[in-house]
Amino acid sequence: MSNAAVTRPSWGEWPRAKRRQLVLATYASFSALTAALWWQVNQIPGLEWWLVPWIGLFALTSIAGLFAMRVVTQHVGEADDAVLDERQRFVRDSAHRSAYYTVCILFTLAIIFSPKALVVLPSAILLFNTLPSAIIAWKEPEPA
Repeated sequence: MSNAAVTRPSWGEWPRAKRRQLVLATYASFSALTAALWWQVNQIPGLEWWLVPWIGLFALTSIAGLFAMRVVTQHVGEADDAVLDERQRFVRDSAHRSAYYTVCILFTLAIIFSPKALVVLPSAILLFNTLPSAIIAWKEPEPA
């Protein structure tokens, strides 16, 4: 067992406005990815040839946004209890709870209102993985 001190993560040094811009840009790209996949599955005539590069671009920017949000929040959304103080654990657990409720509601509505709703399953998985970090990035106050 190591005697090294446990370093506690901070909320990052990005101001709240920049963190919120990152969240909005990530989810704008994420929404465009979901729409492009929806159009591809529904095979709207005339869209197939130019849609594939856009799907790749939206996927890459969504994944880049995911990693950026995790870096900005210093992986608090995925951190173990041992490296977090009581407040950080509360924020992390609250973010996970909000993410779970949001994804469940959105996925249930998608299944109810669309027979081809399984196309949103990859989007729901990506949303579930990114939403806790996005909630933390959005809600946390300015760094001191």
